Amino acid sequence: MQYIQNIPIRIPQSLCHAMLVLIICITLFGCSDEQDNKTQHAKQKEYYEFINANNKEIVQITIQHTEGNVQLPMINKHNAQSILDNNKVKVIAFFPKECNMCMPTLIHLNNLLGRTKALQVIVLSEQALHANTYRDIPITLNTHIINLVDKDKKFGLFIDSLKRTLNIEIRDYKVPLFLLQDTQNNTTQSIEGAVLEEIFEQEITQLLAPNNATQDSHNETKIQTPNNTLSQTAPSSINTLNTNQ
Repeated sequence: MQYIQNIPIRIPQSLCHAMLVLIICITLFGCSDEQDNKTQHAKQKEYYEFINANNKEIVQITIQHTEGNVQLPMINKHNAQSILDNNKVKVIAFFPKECNMCMPTLIHLNNLLGRTKALQVIVLSEQALHANTYRDIPITLNTHIINLVDKDKKFGLFIDSLKRTLNIEIRDYKVPLFLLQDTQNNTTQSIEGAVLEEIFEQEITQLLAPNNATQDSHNETKIQTPNNTLSQTAPSSINTLNTNQ
C-alpha cells in the first residue's frame, strides 16, 4: 500500500504582501465610495438657518425639488414642527439689505393679511424688520407676519441656490423676491421687484379658487376691493414657473 505524504504548500512572502495590499485597497475604495454617498446625501439635505424674530427660535429651511414642484420646508428646530400652514396660501418674501423697494411693498402684504385669513406671510431678511423706523412708512406690522432673520450670513447663497432651482435669472440683488405657494406648499409663481397690491390679490384669489366654496361656507376668506396704497409703485415682473422642470 502506497501513502502519499501531504506536502505543505508555501506561498511566497511577496505574494502575501501583494494580496494584503489588494485587500486594503478594496477596503479603502469601499469606504471612500460610502463616504461619497454620505456626502452626496448631505448635499441633498443642505439647509439654511434663520431666527424667528417673533419668538427667537431657530428655523431650518431646505430647498426641495421633487416631481416638478419646488417647496421650502420650514422646520422649527426646537420642536421639529413645520411653521407653514397647510390650509393657507403663502407669500414668502426675500428682503436683502439696502432694498428701497422692500418696506413699501410690505404695506401691501400687511393690508392683504388684514383682509384674508387664508393667507400666511413669511418675510426672510438679512436683518430684523423695523418698519416703524421709516418716517414715510407709518404702519404697524401685523403680528401674524413671520419675520425670519438670516442666522449664519448665508442669505446670498440661499438666494442663488433658490433661483437656480427655480430657473430664475438673477437680475438685481437689491430688490425683493416673492414666491407664491398654494395650500400644498408648492411654489406656483415668482415675482421680482416692487409689487402692486392688486397683483398679489389677484394671484392669491386664483390660488384659493378651488377652495372658495368651502372657505366661503366657513367664512374663512374675506377678499375685498384693495385700497390703492402706494399704487404709484412700478409694475412688477412676473415669471411663471416651469412646472415641467
